[in-house]
Formats: sequence, C-alpha cells, structure tokens
Amino acid sequence: MLAADTTARIILVKDTRATGQYADKSGLIQKIYGESGVMGRVHVFDITSGDLRVNDFWQLYKDAYATHRAAPQRGPTNASKLYYDRMPVGWPRSITAVTGLLASKWETDPDGTSAAIATAWKVGKLPTEQKFALYGYMGRKFQKNNFDIKPNIVVLWSRQSGKRGGAHPELDSSYAGIRQLARAFVACGKPVTVLLAGDERNDKLNDFANLPGMDDVISVSDMWEDPVWKEQFGSAKFLAQFAFYKYLAEEYNVIHIGMRSGMLESMALLGMKTFYLEGAGSGSSGRMVGFSNAGITYSRIVIGEAPGITGRISERRKLYTSEALNERIDQRARVHWDRNGFWDLFGDSDSSNWAAVSYAKADLLGSPRRDSSYYRTDQWAELEKDMASMRGFTKKDITNIFDAVGPLLKDA
Repeated sequence: MLAADTTARIILVKDTRATGQYADKSGLIQKIYGESGVMGRVHVFDITSGDLRVNDFWQLYKDAYATHRAAPQRGPTNASKLYYDRMPVGWPRSITAVTGLLASKWETDPDGTSAAIATAWKVGKLPTEQKFALYGYMGRKFQKNNFDIKPNIVVLWSRQSGKRGGAHPELDSSYAGIRQLARAFVACGKPVTVLLAGDERNDKLNDFANLPGMDDVISVSDMWEDPVWKEQFGSAKFLAQFAFYKYLAEEYNVIHIGMRSGMLESMALLGMKTFYLEGAGSGSSGRMVGFSNAGITYSRIVIGEAPGITGRISERRKLYTSEALNERIDQRARVHWDRNGFWDLFGDSDSSNWAAVSYAKADLLGSPRRDSSYYRTDQWAELEKDMASMRGFTKKDITNIFDAVGPLLKDA
C-alpha cells in the first residue's frame, strides 16, 4: 500500500514487553519496509514505557475509525498522544483496512499499482553480484533433477507461524497435507515440478523431497537460511525471494498454493497465479476476498477443515491464538497424565508426555483414544498411526484443490 499510494503512511506501534502473538516484531517489519524503500513514511511509536500494553492499545484503536468513535480525552496517555500528536486528521485506519484499500487502488489502476509494487520490491533489478548468486542457488537446487524443469511449477507453501506463537494456528500447514498434494501433482498427468517452500521443521520437507520417486519434488524451504542467502542477500533476503520466483515465472507457468499467509499475498501482487486455502470456520475467513474481486490473482479455495491436528482443534474450539490453544491442550493432557490406567500403559517418561498430549488432541477433535485399543499392540507405534490418520487433507478437499488449479496446468 505504501508503494502504491505515496500519501499513505504507517504508524508502527512497538511494545517490547509484549509476548505471544503480540510479541514485538518491529525490527523485522522495519527491515522489510527498509528493503522496499518506504521506511520514510513509517513512523515508529514506542509505547514500551507507557500506560497501555500493545494488545490493549490494539483493542482501543482497531474499530475507532469505522465506528466514528469520539476523540480521546487530551492528556499524557499513549492513546491521546497517538490521536493528537501522530494523527492530526483523527483516528488512524485499522491495519485490516489495508486489504480493502490496496484492492481499491489496484482495481482503479492495476498496471500502475502493479508496477509500483514491483519497483519497490526491486523485482528483476537486483545488483549483478546478487543476481549471479541467485542463479547459482537455483542451479544447485535444480541439479537434483538434471535441470529437467517441467512447464508447470507448483509451489507448495509451508506455514508454521501459528504454532510458533503467532495468530491463527488454524492457518498453519500440515506436513502430511503438503506431502499429499506433492504426490498428487506429480501424478496428475500433466508435466509438473513441485517446489516445497516456506517454513521447515526437523528437515521434514527436505527428507520428503529426497525420497525415491520424488525426482520432480525439490525443497527450497527456509531458503533464507542457505549460506548463499546469508552471504549475498543479508540486507535483502525478502526481495531476493521475490526475485527467485519472478525469474522462474518468466519461463514457466508458476502457480502458488498454501494456507493463507502474507508471503502468498506477495506472490499474487507480483502477478503470479496464487491460491490460498482456508477453512470455512477460520477466524478470519473471507478477509482477502477483496483481492480477487479487484482482479488480483489471489483466489480462495475453501477447505472443509484445517489439514493439521492443532489447526482443526483451533477451528472447532474457536481458539485463534497459540496461547489459548496450547492451554486447552495442556489442560486435557494433565487429565490423562494423572490417570492410573495411562501410567500402566505408557509409564512415566519424557515420551509419556507425547502420549498424553496426543490423547488430549484426540479428545479435543472428538475422537478420544481408548486405553484398551493399545494393550495388545506396540502402543507407541499404534498411537502414532492413529494420530497420523487425523492429519492431512480429505479426499474432497484435494478434489476441490485440483478442480481450481487443474485447468491452469499446461500440457507438455
């Protein structure tokens, strides 16, 4: 929005005391603004030592503009300082308003808005040294399949930020779900190279891409952790990622798929076909529909429920923060941990905690585990098998994904 509208400005509220989904990320955010050349219109407002915590501050301001709330009383408070000192025209717009504002700007002037964003993100205009470093990175990655890149490149994005303390755990990806989709696209009958992108954990994406028969599946997960990225793109790692996919899109039909996230929005704003998956029960379902209505290539695919266990619990129990979700799981896990029958079956060890948490998750999904199911088996393996059956996309969801994406895949 800052790139598209030179009159816009952002007030970035900083509170280093905050934790969880409100934890201070102002440094990272400023870095992105700096890379994009718009930092001059970003005003940092540090309330760390003030009268309000950032979550209370957000509640105070988020609907004030829309509801025509009366001005706050003048005084030394942060609420008053922001209204009278930082915003001479009144209440600021909520950050959630940016979606609609940018969509309107795009609809009015799609070419100019697209060009402004591409310029801010320096797409295609990296310095020569960085450009060659990027080519070298691409060469190492595609050496795996002898540079036999298919006409269609489907990028499957892993999102794990909800589990790591962010908001909306129901929008986190499932590694099981990503593996399902990768296999389905490789076997879909059209020439497809699958890239696994985004957040990695314990080499799950890398290990899957290295399995026999996965020659057309390549992991570029956590690419910002690659030595080349740190050495060459330390000051522009976000922009370099954009350039990586935009370079591919010049030669190939690049399609992005993943749970809704900011990175996916970026790919759509760069003109690549992008699909975001979102459960009908998500706590913010439909927020991005304005993009597609304005002609931005960011299309929503509604899935029955989140592909991951914690995501499904979040949707069903309306627990849209990791703190609330983990607290509910811990409560249920303690119930099992204190049962004599559970101790008889799983003992008292560090591994038993995993079993208790698994029982708790199953309870919250409405599929409770019974001790009697595990007495005559390898209880650990059988429980893992049962939990695995609760992960991933349903057949109906996979069908819906292919109904949306399939017509865009090119023949050989």
